[in-house]
Amino acid sequence: MEKILRRRFIISSVRIVFTVLVVILLAVNVINYFHLKDRFKAMIEVAMVNRTMTMSTINDPFVYISSVSQDITYAEHFEGMLYDFAVASVIAGSLAFVAIAILIVINSKRVVAVITEGYEKQKQFITGVTHELKTPLTIIKGNAEVIGMQSGHTMWTKSTIEQINRLNMLIEYLISLTKLEESGALHKAKFSLSELLQENCLFFEGIAASRDKYIEYEVQPGIDYNGDIQNIELLVSILLENALKYSIERGRVKVALRLIKNRPVLYISNRSEDLEIRKYNEWFDRFYRADISRNSNNSGFGIGLAMAKTIVERHKGKITAESLDGRIIIIKIIF
Repeated sequence: MEKILRRRFIISSVRIVFTVLVVILLAVNVINYFHLKDRFKAMIEVAMVNRTMTMSTINDPFVYISSVSQDITYAEHFEGMLYDFAVASVIAGSLAFVAIAILIVINSKRVVAVITEGYEKQKQFITGVTHELKTPLTIIKGNAEVIGMQSGHTMWTKSTIEQINRLNMLIEYLISLTKLEESGALHKAKFSLSELLQENCLFFEGIAASRDKYIEYEVQPGIDYNGDIQNIELLVSILLENALKYSIERGRVKVALRLIKNRPVLYISNRSEDLEIRKYNEWFDRFYRADISRNSNNSGFGIGLAMAKTIVERHKGKITAESLDGRIIIIKIIF
């Protein structure tokens, strides 16, 4: 985690420094150009005034040639000074860039350490809390089930067991997300992304039918991918489940997989209510919960899409959510 943050910090900082230095050097050279131009223009005007001879009074051609040569010398000197200043500014800028880049690399560990420390404490807290909650929740659920078996289940015992099941699900989500973020190298292997997606769509067709919804998929055959097959399968499951959960009644979830510029691109879209024409990148934040209209009839924890984003980023991909018409939400994954 620290290495990834350091690399991102160094790359972004070096880019900013490089851009600022280039802008400064361009501005300085432009200002210097106009400054030197004004100075040489004044010098030439003074030289012309001081000349006592004009074209009509020059009888000696060698004198005229000498006068013209002096103007040419002024122009060459002007160009030479511009070139020398440009070279000097580039050298100075390059040295400054290298020096600042070295300082950024040296101090990056110290800067990132603060963020890493807070992140590690957060993970430790989540891990500790989830494990501490498991035992009492198991006891409470067991007691509720015993009461139900002895005296018969009431709305109170059923509600207690239902809420405990939701909390257990939340704990499992948190543990899975923490494991995803903590795990080291991915177990990558080449597999057929087309076949994996088709199998998952077929599986979710039954789930969709039980909810009176539909899944339509268009998968380009023969698309292979080098990645962690378990993580990619989890990614697809999360996105399909999310699309079914938040689609309108009797809605259709459309899935498409295409190869664009030699990269697999996955589209999952569904019609939803109360959307705006904009990007919804905040949906991928951990524990994000949208407005009441989106959540009123659906139970969720705001973790699934955060897990999806983690999986995609660990595979060096990109995931976005956007509505182009205010009715349909499109989640796009570039692998």
